Amino acid sequence: MLRFPTPGVGRCRPADRTVAGGHLVERFRLFLMPALGESILVTRTTFADSAFDLGRISAVAFISSVTL
Repeated sequence: MLRFPTPGVGRCRPADRTVAGGHLVERFRLFLMPALGESILVTRTTFADSAFDLGRISAVAFISSVTL
C-alpha cells in the first residue's frame, strides 16, 4: 500500500524488489548461532551453584539448545 518508501530514492513497486532466499537464510544463521551459544552459557551459569554436576548441566544446556 505504501509501495516501500525509501528516503532520497522515492517509492518502488513490490515487483521491483527482489529477495534472495539464500541471503535470508544466512542472516538467520548469523543470528541463531550466537543466540544458542548464549543460551548454553546462561544455563550453565544459572545451574552452577546447584547440586547438579557439570555433565548434567551441560546435557541440559545442549538439549535445550537442540529443542530450540
